Amino acid sequence: MAEAWRRVRRVVEDSDVVVEVLDARDPAATRNSDVEKLARSLGK
Repeated sequence: MAEAWRRVRRVVEDSDVVVEVLDARDPAATRNSDVEKLARSLGK
């Protein structure tokens, strides 16, 4: 799992914009707060 998060971090760092797609039927269940926090901390 640590390797996966390293990859996610690398992708977010290399990206200009991060777009999170949520399911309108249940947005809370399809949200990834960890990725949101990472993107926010990197100014994305």
